[in-house]
Parts: sequence; structure tokens; C-alpha cells
Amino acid sequence: MVDASMPRRNRNARRVERGRCGAVITIAAAPRRTARITVAEGLDIYLAALRDGSALSAANRPYKPAAIDQYQRIAERTLKPKLGQYLLCDLQHQDIHRLVGALRAERTGTGTIHATLDLLRAVYRHAIKARRRVD
Repeated sequence: MVDASMPRRNRNARRVERGRCGAVITIAAAPRRTARITVAEGLDIYLAALRDGSALSAANRPYKPAAIDQYQRIAERTLKPKLGQYLLCDLQHQDIHRLVGALRAERTGTGTIHATLDLLRAVYRHAIKARRRVD
């Protein structure tokens, strides 16, 4: 039950957090509704972030050029043709299963299938961190 005397929370209000070293950081909260993007657009944004060094690996280091080239090939050969037209928010579990089934039918190696799914997972993670609409 909503109490009328309670103030409404402003979604665009600033919030204050403490950084790792105890420094106070003021963060402007982004609005909840942001642009919906397709898988192809998400891939382009993520690959650009890899190239300019703003997306870091799990070890908190920039990706090596060979890894970026591999992700670029996977994006161009597999993900964009097969899933590029979907909105990130509309992609379903069944679509991923169909993708994996198609890759197996093409006799794609297990490592390449895993790398493809890793890239798709990274695109989602990057979009969520950048507060792009994926829900």
C-alpha cells in the first residue's frame, strides 16, 4: 500500500556512493527508459568499445587484437546474419537453441560455438552496464 505522505522517489535524482578508496562519488541516475537496440547494433557498440579499450577483460585489462579480430569474425559470420535483426530485449531462449542447432548442423567446432555464446553474453553485459534497454 502506498502512503500518500511518503515523498515520491525521483528516478533522475543523484545518488552518492563511496568508492573503493573511501572517496565520495556522485552519480547521476540515468532514466529507466533508454533506446532499444538490435543484436547487430549491440555487437557494433561492443566491438567499438573493445577497439577503443573501454571494455575490459575479466582480468581488468584491454582485449588483445587477436581476440578482438576473432570476435569481429564471429559477429560478421554468425551472429549478425542469424540474430542481428532481433532486438536484444526480444531474443528468446529458443532463438539461442536454434542458433546452436544451426551451428552444429554446419559442423562448427565446439570452441567456436562457446566463443559465439560468450560474445553474445558479453554484448548483453555491456548493454546492461551502459544502461541500454534489454528488458
